[in-house]
Amino acid sequence: MADKIQNAYESSKNIYDDVLTQRNFFSKMYIRIFWSGTDDNDIARKVLSYIPDDFSGNPDKQKAFNETWRVLKPGGNFIACFYIKGKSRRTDWLVKNILSKKGWFSPPFQTEEELRDILQKMYKEIHVHVDGSMVYFHCVK
Repeated sequence: MADKIQNAYESSKNIYDDVLTQRNFFSKMYIRIFWSGTDDNDIARKVLSYIPDDFSGNPDKQKAFNETWRVLKPGGNFIACFYIKGKSRRTDWLVKNILSKKGWFSPPFQTEEELRDILQKMYKEIHVHVDGSMVYFHCVK
């Protein structure tokens, strides 16, 4: 699975980077139609620019959450963003039928409530912002 994810990133990194920076009309429309419904995605681009490429390559999400918590010192910050299911049928369909099969997204996918539950059990302070099917969060250990 890790190879599939790495291959998907390698084959699509130009598309991925273009979508994050919204350099052209098509990437702007993709964000508007499937993700947040807005043109203002500066927060997403800023947050995503700090996430190492290999973090998303770990398909065991609970293990990734546990490892992030383990390596953080008390008072350390965990900042991330990703897709959450259940906010848009259109985006859920896209992720399930196309993006996951290409290796661009790795199940299981949490709902907002499931993610909040995971984070609240692990961190003393959490700040969660949902914009369409994207969740941005900042947690303090």
